[in-house]
Amino acid sequence: MALLGAGGVVLLLAMVIGAAAAVIGSPMGILFADESGDPNSIPIAEIVADTNADFGAAINDIVSAHPECSETTITYDYEDGHTWASYWPEVLAIFAVHTNLNSDSDVVVINAAQMQRIQDTFWAMHEITYEVEEVDTTPEPTEDDPDPEQQTDYILHITVSSKTVDELAELYNFTQDQKDILHQLLSEEMRPSLLALCGGIAVADGELCWPLPGHTYISCHFGEVDAFGNAGHRGTDIPAPEGTPILAAHSGTVLVSGWNDSYGNQVLLDNGAGLSTRYAHMTQTAVTAGEAVTAGQVIGYVGRRQHGQPPAF
Repeated sequence: MALLGAGGVVLLLAMVIGAAAAVIGSPMGILFADESGDPNSIPIAEIVADTNADFGAAINDIVSAHPECSETTITYDYEDGHTWASYWPEVLAIFAVHTNLNSDSDVVVINAAQMQRIQDTFWAMHEITYEVEEVDTTPEPTEDDPDPEQQTDYILHITVSSKTVDELAELYNFTQDQKDILHQLLSEEMRPSLLALCGGIAVADGELCWPLPGHTYISCHFGEVDAFGNAGHRGTDIPAPEGTPILAAHSGTVLVSGWNDSYGNQVLLDNGAGLSTRYAHMTQTAVTAGEAVTAGQVIGYVGRRQHGQPPAF
């Protein structure tokens, strides 16, 4: 066993301090952004919540700007089936590498300028596009109108898509060394720490809240034949009296809240860790797009489906 004298202890301490300073002064410093102790530093979770709200509002603004559309579809064009709220670790990693290695600025204290860079990175990664489809239809003849005129219906198609982290790295002209650091930040060991900064917590098996306490009967399971004879049911039907409060199964950000011709009044909730849940067929919703909710919070109220069928979660 080796023994260190006083000089050795000082040397070892200096090495530890130097190593810590090297980490904090590198892109890895983003992992300590909420521990800077600077009262003016803006919490990452606050930036995430505000930006998610702005993004959700942008989608709702498109819907509001097209009142002529009788139907709206929203497609999330992401490779793994997640939604934008799940990709904040990638946004933070890109921001940290790009900011630290190109401007020599630390990424521990998040000031207003750093916040704007984070938001710019988010908007560079995600995109909202839309188109209005015109569908010409002719109503069925009736006794009062045996020769009805052709009418035009309008359908609003919204698509939310994302660049991959490698595509964004190319956009920012990352070198190979910078790409290596980027992927190190997004490794299985470090990504959970970035996720924690965002306020997202992964949900383990069995930890989801039941959305309708006291109503546990399931009239149609996911994938079964539904009440209309359609195979591959895409929801879970839980009968409950109209107006019964519906609770969020997990914490997260509201991505969509409002009317959809397929789901009626609906809420789409994302926990930021790859889990999304949709709550449909409500009499009304109780939350707005971009809002942060906690598990067990009331997000809407049970409504009716066609022919009195129960709501689907």
